[in-house]
Amino acid sequence: MTTLWIGGTSGLTRTYINQFGSDDLVLLGLESSANAIQCDLTEMTKDEPKAIFDEAQQKNNKPVNKIVIGVRPSLLTPTFRDSTPMKMLQGIEMILAHACREENIDFVLHISSVAAADHLRNQVFISEKVADPPLPEYTAPYDVFKRASEEVISKVCQQNSVRYTHLRISGIFSDNDKCLQCNVFRLQALLTPFVPTPIDHNSSLNVSRAIRSLLSVNHSSEMLQTMYYYTRPLALAEPVPYGYYVHEYKRAQNMQLLVWGPLIALTWARILLHLIANAFPFVPYIEALDYMFQVSYYEHSFDCSRFAKDFPNMLNEEESIYDCFTRRRKLMEISSS
Repeated sequence: MTTLWIGGTSGLTRTYINQFGSDDLVLLGLESSANAIQCDLTEMTKDEPKAIFDEAQQKNNKPVNKIVIGVRPSLLTPTFRDSTPMKMLQGIEMILAHACREENIDFVLHISSVAAADHLRNQVFISEKVADPPLPEYTAPYDVFKRASEEVISKVCQQNSVRYTHLRISGIFSDNDKCLQCNVFRLQALLTPFVPTPIDHNSSLNVSRAIRSLLSVNHSSEMLQTMYYYTRPLALAEPVPYGYYVHEYKRAQNMQLLVWGPLIALTWARILLHLIANAFPFVPYIEALDYMFQVSYYEHSFDCSRFAKDFPNMLNEEESIYDCFTRRRKLMEISSS
């Protein structure tokens, strides 16, 4: 059978395809290729969802029976509060509603984010049993989009008795030169404070393996939950400081001189940027940069034990953070040669 991957032009998708191939995938995004359908979610028409599934069957000679939704609006944008993300969600809802009503879909996997639980507050070893904050308390458009996406997907699937899972992930280190987290680390590796606050991160390869496990499981099984946190390698049973990830990046880059700047400098930079963003929100990119700085101020650690219990094979299949950065460094060296 065939899996339709909505938002299938991300670095995570490329890691998944490099690891598992694309024979059973049809990608839906802004680019067109042999196994990809070009589509702008913000301009979805009422007849387009059926055409998408017809084309997907033609490309793979098999009907679509699973859907992966991996849509993530860009974080670094000149206008942080435009309507594009919610237009994207309307397009997702139209495709999903058609799929659940008219196509033989047996499972929907939503690659969500811990932002759905509100990034602009402390998240201290949160598990799936902890209720999310009330949506009206959210202040960041990105967080609102991720939470609203979960609610729309849950509603449509429940109305049509289709099994679904939200996989909440954190920052991931992807295998391309545009990876935001890796580029930030590249700058921080030169001179940065050791940040003691736990902020979970993971590798795109680990998340790809998690996606594969979720797509391969028996979807009629009562074991499968509607939400999982998988925010760091399961080998890290307890959360680790943000500085740990920067240290592993330096090790993998063979940087012998480990220089740590004063933490107070980072604190004052965050406060100053926040004041500027509040005073001049019309300046391009200022609100987006302020959001990312504010997110880094809070703890973001999660209890991944539910995922570890239901998918025990993952512990042996994972790569460590150091291995992730080492593998990625070698890939970047090959691509640049």
